[in-house]
Amino acid sequence: MLIFIDTEFNGFGGELISLSLVTSSGKNFYEVLQPTKPIVRWVRENVMGCLDKEPITIEKFQVKLYQYLMEVSEYCREPLTIIADWPDDIKYFCESIITGPGTSIPTPVKMNFVLDRTLSSEQSEVPHNAYHDAVAIMEDYYRKNNEVV
Repeated sequence: MLIFIDTEFNGFGGELISLSLVTSSGKNFYEVLQPTKPIVRWVRENVMGCLDKEPITIEKFQVKLYQYLMEVSEYCREPLTIIADWPDDIKYFCESIITGPGTSIPTPVKMNFVLDRTLSSEQSEVPHNAYHDAVAIMEDYYRKNNEVV
């Protein structure tokens, strides 16, 4: 199953603010995290007003992410393939499943990650909203591969 990801974060190297995973079948994940550090100016001006969801704690976020991953992995017998247009998206996903030293939320046994720098979220309905950007990335992928979403 192909899953398209986008994230928003608090400036270069800053903490994760939101993460979205979308599929062509409509099985989607979108959550916003409660910031623990001051928000940098660019993010405050361009991202925070676009989130459209109340923030939750990292613990609740990880529970919801676990539930989503189990649901989509049950739906499809193939390994999950997470497709990103930017390296940080994969980084923040991997960091978000780690719960402590040597521990993580249970995940499907096999997941693949694809970084495709030709993909773009330029056609996003709501730029800098991780959900809408992930949908735009998915649509761009299918358009470039001559497939219907």
